[in-house]
Amino acid sequence: MITLEEFKNQVKDFARPNRFKVEITTPVGQLPEKCKFCCKGAKIPNYEIGNIELKYLGHKVKIGGDYNHGNLVLTFLNDYDFECRKFFEKWLFFEANKEGNNARPEEYLANSVVKVFQLGRRGEILRTYTFWHCVIIDISEIDLSMDSESQIEEFSVTIEYSYWEAS
Repeated sequence: MITLEEFKNQVKDFARPNRFKVEITTPVGQLPEKCKFCCKGAKIPNYEIGNIELKYLGHKVKIGGDYNHGNLVLTFLNDYDFECRKFFEKWLFFEANKEGNNARPEEYLANSVVKVFQLGRRGEILRTYTFWHCVIIDISEIDLSMDSESQIEEFSVTIEYSYWEAS
């Protein structure tokens, strides 16, 4: 049986989900400093390996196959100047190239990186998730309502990426 002291010696502390920061680099610039403080939430995506069934001597043998991952979802509080939302709209419109309809993926994929830092109690970086070749696939709506006078507007940004690394 493990004692409380042994447990405390082995597990110094636990990560807290409310201690994080986000940095984003895109071809249209970096996430403004103010917006780093407006990021209310980040969902670190799942990572799964699909199975491939092989038949061998009448048996089904399952081996690991292609991997799959979810999208990165970031939620922001909408500041009074809409600076955060403007940043993501500018990035999205750069990808879509609304004016000429001649988007060049090599420009925005190579230069679009999102980093999510999990922070400790004193602000130290515990773990860094880096998402490469990012593309915005959705900027959520902002619900306007006379019933929500004491609430702060927020919106989510859904980002697809080629792969991620943790360090």
